[in-house]
Amino acid sequence: MRLPEALADTVVVEWATTSMEAIAGQDYDAGRGRVRIPPGETQAIIVVLTMDDTEQEDDEIFKVKLLNTPSEVEAFGTITDNDEAIDTSTAEDTPKPVPFVFTEAVADQVYTAEAAIRPLVLPAASGGIPPMTYKVVGLPAGLTFDPTTRTIAGMPIAATDGAVSVLYYVTDSGDEMDTLIFTITVNPPLSFGDLFGAGKG
Repeated sequence: MRLPEALADTVVVEWATTSMEAIAGQDYDAGRGRVRIPPGETQAIIVVLTMDDTEQEDDEIFKVKLLNTPSEVEAFGTITDNDEAIDTSTAEDTPKPVPFVFTEAVADQVYTAEAAIRPLVLPAASGGIPPMTYKVVGLPAGLTFDPTTRTIAGMPIAATDGAVSVLYYVTDSGDEMDTLIFTITVNPPLSFGDLFGAGKG
């Protein structure tokens, strides 16, 4: 999703997938959710997970609709077939390529506003064609991501309205991509009474 220009406030948009040539539950996982575009940003990524099979097929299209916009907004995603005919005479002798994927998940995080977090090192992807490019979208204000060390650090500025979805993704030099999604919850800052038990007899 892309805005025509950056806004001063966070934009929250609801979205949902619609089947076309690609069928939900057969070619991709039906999705519905909300995406946040932070202040000063113009775009956000909506992730729709595809379902793999072993059949050779034509490329297939599905639709993503934005639900709470003044006018109907649609986008289209293309699922490209990755299955090829196998020559069984040489298949056993051909080494299998290492899949370009994240092999580790990222646990959901809970932080406290106005308190520095313990640096969080995100996992590296396996396979792929170097160099790799790592990015994070949706971090609460005050947190930063260093793509060289794959580390989230900093101090959250304010509490979040519940858990916030964060997208972590990697692309290789062949434009292949894999993604991980986890959440960050920032609780309100601790008061003096919270720290020292004020009011207890």
